[in-house]
Amino acid sequence: MPLLFLFSHSNSSKSALVASNLDDQIKVSTPHSSSIILDSFPPSSGLDPVMVPLLKFLQTTGSPPLLNVYPYYDYMQSNDVIPLDYALFRPLPPNKEAKWTLILFSTTTMSFIFVVDATYFAMAYLNFTNIPIVVLETGWPSKGDPPSGCHY
Repeated sequence: MPLLFLFSHSNSSKSALVASNLDDQIKVSTPHSSSIILDSFPPSSGLDPVMVPLLKFLQTTGSPPLLNVYPYYDYMQSNDVIPLDYALFRPLPPNKEAKWTLILFSTTTMSFIFVVDATYFAMAYLNFTNIPIVVLETGWPSKGDPPSGCHY
């Protein structure tokens, strides 16, 4: 039901933009958390099936999917597999360097980039290769507390 509701409003919004000749200037999309990737390794192995109709809509309308990437959640759920520095955009010392070999044999040393890459590869696996991803939100939750040892 939520997906039907989303598509109904997305199509209505798109129709209103077309009627106003604004459809080339304003795009219709919706944000999603990185949890749309069901399994990030290998990155092409899983994208939530609910995304397929949405990706078709975005591809047809020339709109980007909006992705919220929070490396904190990956770090906290990794059971100490992901080093803290990897999640904080800091270079890792050579003895702790986490290199993720992707399909193109490229490597990344930051959790944020890995999540975005995994999303692109998961979309490509479903033949959605010409849709740019826009990262809408990222950061590190703080509950409003002052930073404690984190350098921005």
